Amino acid sequence: TYSLTGNVRWREAAIRATTFLLDNLFRDGRLLRRYRDGEAAFEACLEDYAYLIDGIIELALAAGDVTLIARARELQACQDAALWDEGVGAYFTSSGADLIVKKYEFTDGALPSPNSVSLLNLRRLAILSGGISLHQRAERLAGELGARAAAYPEAFCRYLMAEIWQERSAQLVVVAPDSAAIPEQDVLSWKQTFRPGLMILVVREGQSGLPPLAEGKGCIEGRVTGYLCRGNTCQEPSTDIPGLLRELDSLYKSA
Repeated sequence: TYSLTGNVRWREAAIRATTFLLDNLFRDGRLLRRYRDGEAAFEACLEDYAYLIDGIIELALAAGDVTLIARARELQACQDAALWDEGVGAYFTSSGADLIVKKYEFTDGALPSPNSVSLLNLRRLAILSGGISLHQRAERLAGELGARAAAYPEAFCRYLMAEIWQERSAQLVVVAPDSAAIPEQDVLSWKQTFRPGLMILVVREGQSGLPPLAEGKGCIEGRVTGYLCRGNTCQEPSTDIPGLLRELDSLYKSA
């Protein structure tokens, strides 16, 4: 909502909510799903992990907080350990040791399929934080979802969105000089056009704790500089950020 409206209250509310959840419901390497009167309880299900990780990735990109990418990666590792079924190549709905039968959720209902949400989470984290294991797991999950979607695609909208995202995947890393701030309206203007597959990451030159996607990227002559990347290749850096976005739009139109 913040990226669309520019209303800072929405961004601050999202930061507070995320901080509360991570501080109170993520304990000892596992996510819990209920908090009441200071007590957290009940092991999280797949939808809890998938939707929270999705939200944290969105917040990391919207707020420019790269530390949240590491937190999303940490949660993803916990989800993988608790719920991944190596035999099927998908996630169980829940992980209770006392369950006689463990189920899967593949189709969308009132809410998107958590397996499909997880597919896009894996793909985005593989790019943002690196790691071949994330990419490999994403492709196994895509294969399982794709086989099921072929028979009834209307029930797999979120999966199809993840496939469109993959086809158009691109990243714009914007590096600001340490001594200057990028006007917030400029950042919002870059994000308000719907470009499926595009992730925009804004960082500062010399900032510590950068994800692999942004490592080694600096400014040209002390000016705000953009790097447009597709696949594993980044183009020559440019100080014309709107020009890079127009170039990306032209690539989409010619595809």
